Amino acid sequence: MVDPGLIAFGGLVMFWVTSLMRPHSQRGPWRQKFSTESTAYNYSLQFRPEMRLTAAAIEELAELDRQVEALLNAPTALATAEDIGVVAFKPDEPTSLADFDGQRHIVRPVQLAIQALEPSKRVLNHKLLTGMPGLGKTLLAKVIANDLRVRSESLGLSALPFIETYAANLNSIAALDEQAKRLVDRGGIWFIDEIHVLNKELATKLYLLMEDGRYPFDGSSTPTEMPNVMIIGATTDYGALHSALKRRFGEPLMVRALTRDELRAMAEKLGRITAEATDFLVSRCWQSGAPFELKILFRECRIFATAQGKDEITREVVQDVFDTYEIDQHGLRPADRGVIAALFQRPRYRGKDQAFYCYGGSESDVCAVAKLDKAEFQETIRPKLMSRGFLEVRSGVGLALTDKAVNEYEALKVC
Repeated sequence: MVDPGLIAFGGLVMFWVTSLMRPHSQRGPWRQKFSTESTAYNYSLQFRPEMRLTAAAIEELAELDRQVEALLNAPTALATAEDIGVVAFKPDEPTSLADFDGQRHIVRPVQLAIQALEPSKRVLNHKLLTGMPGLGKTLLAKVIANDLRVRSESLGLSALPFIETYAANLNSIAALDEQAKRLVDRGGIWFIDEIHVLNKELATKLYLLMEDGRYPFDGSSTPTEMPNVMIIGATTDYGALHSALKRRFGEPLMVRALTRDELRAMAEKLGRITAEATDFLVSRCWQSGAPFELKILFRECRIFATAQGKDEITREVVQDVFDTYEIDQHGLRPADRGVIAALFQRPRYRGKDQAFYCYGGSESDVCAVAKLDKAEFQETIRPKLMSRGFLEVRSGVGLALTDKAVNEYEALKVC
């Protein structure tokens, strides 16, 4: 006769395994509450009392769950994909330069250079992408890396590893060395976002790799040979980039704002949308020319259309999105207008007669008055306002409203 306890244990294991196959957000409360610090007693409370599991069975489940939690929490998924040369893309993102929207002055020359590569030289010269946030520098870097990987495979070579790092996380020699070690064996493509953040010491080590194909690992008396390594840097502040890296990168590749026609073509690729809705949608974001901004608005419109039972985005849907999120005729949201209102509270005067000069102040003042996170302001709001001609930088003042902002948003003076 089969032991009822064994049957109960088998059923519990099957339930545990199938729960792991579901997304973490869909797992039962008992699974989400598991902790690697739980005792056998706490585990027993989470199961049906009638199962009467033995202490050994409970402990075995506890150990299995500790292993699973370690896998779930370990930040290794992206590294694994990168190690085999795979570049991760979102579902609606292009994966090749042939499908990339805009930036033809960059895309076409890079395409030709990749096609001309031979087995003896698997990577391109180092590239530096510059431009305001939201224009697609990161996506462009990933697409270039993916095309290089595909080209390597077409030549019968192994896939090129791809590393994506944020310069702010490379805050020590050890951190930089650890990333470089991943490219020692096969070479590869190393994308460093906001590369201007690197300090002099780290920039110098990176320069040696770019210049000589050798990397001076800390503690090693002889630099390590690292051929076939391509550095792709991206920056929103070219002036802050270390001079050595500027010299080695050479002429930067300026990622430009997309034109109205390019944004319209992009919107049509993203999904089903009427021509009238496309024009209306683009009218609120063309001034920035940022594909990222367009994609955010399009996703919101798609959600609204689905909720309303429509199989395509109409002008009415777009209007509903604009009204709901309070997006005005210039594409500004409440947080954007809050910055303008904050600067209106900072009139500046000069001269003996203290004549009015402008409305302006420092970034810290603006963020304090508008109750904004400084990083959010620098990465999203400031570029949007500057690209639309509402904000400028003035010597001795900091950030200042333009005449256009004063005229268009004069009503915000009373806020």
